Amino acid sequence: MSQAAKTIADGSGAAVLAAINGTFSRFASMASGTSRPSDIEAGELWRETDNPGGGIHSIWLYDGASAVLVGLLDTTTHALTLVDSTTVRVQVFTSSGTYTPHASMEKCLIEVLGGGGGGGGCGTTAASSLGAGGGGAGSYSRSLKTAADIGASKTVTIGAAGAAGATGANDGGDGGDTSVGVLVVGKGGKGGKGAGASGFNNGGLGGVAGTGDVAATGAPGRAGIGIIGAISTCIGGDGGSSPFGGGGRGLCATTTYAATAGEAATGYGAGGGGATNLAAGGSITAAGGAATPGLVIITEFCSA
Repeated sequence: MSQAAKTIADGSGAAVLAAINGTFSRFASMASGTSRPSDIEAGELWRETDNPGGGIHSIWLYDGASAVLVGLLDTTTHALTLVDSTTVRVQVFTSSGTYTPHASMEKCLIEVLGGGGGGGGCGTTAASSLGAGGGGAGSYSRSLKTAADIGASKTVTIGAAGAAGATGANDGGDGGDTSVGVLVVGKGGKGGKGAGASGFNNGGLGGVAGTGDVAATGAPGRAGIGIIGAISTCIGGDGGSSPFGGGGRGLCATTTYAATAGEAATGYGAGGGGATNLAAGGSITAAGGAATPGLVIITEFCSA
């Protein structure tokens, strides 16, 4: 191993031969030593023999200004582990817009989630207990795409949150679809059923499978529970939860002659809770819980 000078001074005989041998040894051993050679040039590799230690050598490339770590050489197993130079960047979209990839993006993981469905509302009742259904969650899709798949840019559409079922026996609104171009699509969840003539009311279906390498269906909302012709405890249906949001609760009505609104969902892509009405006559009604909108997460794997 050697870090002999690369320039051979004028001379003769054995001195010149020793200098030549030293220079050849430097390049043959990758300028091995415990520090960087003082006359290193841009583009030259060198091997640091005491870092990190334990028979592991660091391989460096000098770029003209500083040394860049290339990899680690295990002198016992003779294995070279290259340093991962990939840079990871993340773009998150909570509203519609345009995805423009980083100039060095090579591949990207696109995750999309449809909007959730709203919870159903409750109408009036004088001698019954009513429970409206919770809204369904949006569906989740994921795909790995290349720079060629994306091109210059792609349109991002965020699925709207399903509206809460209005006061009265009104169904919750459906959630909107979320997409990145036509490459990856997550579908919206369905609204929960409003409660009026029936004590039991179905929750909304989760979003159907969309488009992607992975395309999962959304979680459905739970049914609301009540009894026509009986004053008994009633429960609004819970909204469906998503990978990135919690469904709104459908609360249990325990106070007679009162109506209770469903709770709103949280996060992204989750369904709203259903309302309840425990024999609240007259004009007393309750609204369902609002859902939450969709989401797009794009994780880029870049060369710089």
